[in-house]
Amino acid sequence: MPYSGTSSPDSNYPSVRQPTTYSERVTLAIEMEGLLQGTQMMWVDELAPEPRNNPVWYNYGPSPVPGWVIDMDGKIIYAPSDCWLNVNSAQNAIDSICGS
Repeated sequence: MPYSGTSSPDSNYPSVRQPTTYSERVTLAIEMEGLLQGTQMMWVDELAPEPRNNPVWYNYGPSPVPGWVIDMDGKIIYAPSDCWLNVNSAQNAIDSICGS
């Protein structure tokens, strides 16, 4: 569970300490980038402005496994309805705007 800084005992993911600074988040994102497949973009949420840390997370909606598809006009065309990213649904949304 990334927000608690712990992982499930049956998880295939390594245990990673919860970042407490923006710099630590960037370092972790760079390390995790090697695990990604494809050409998806990863953004690192800020730890400011105070007192609302994680402004993207707060503005787009808190989610343990977030992912949004945003078109070129800035309109959200996919957001996880149950707070968990569904890769197939996100891909369908991408295909719909790319004409695939």
